Amino acid sequence: MFNINKYVDIERKALESTYSDLVTVTRNENMKEGNITKNKRVEILKDEPCALSISNSSNISPKVENTNETTEIEGNYVLFISKKINKGDKLSITRKNGEDVIAIAGKPSFHTTHYEVSVLVRERA
Repeated sequence: MFNINKYVDIERKALESTYSDLVTVTRNENMKEGNITKNKRVEILKDEPCALSISNSSNISPKVENTNETTEIEGNYVLFISKKINKGDKLSITRKNGEDVIAIAGKPSFHTTHYEVSVLVRERA
């Protein structure tokens, strides 16, 4: 009998073998302390393998803005990951070359073997 799950698992593992970056994902969660509900940032994933790629959309290029003697650079990227994350999650990505990138997750797009998540990266130069 043909087992599609076996082939999906093989494809997932093949994709994961290309993930050379690591991401730690944090999210705001409501925590009740007595009668008070507070937002607390909770770690959802730690050092999860992923791949950060520049967006392939031809109309998206990094936006550069100069304000008060600082330069802010904003770019759109895509994160490939095996586990689901939510829109608005904070991402701390460590690239293979050691570069640290802080980003915010957009809406994840589910594929049978992985998720593709649009991410917004803001940096100061």
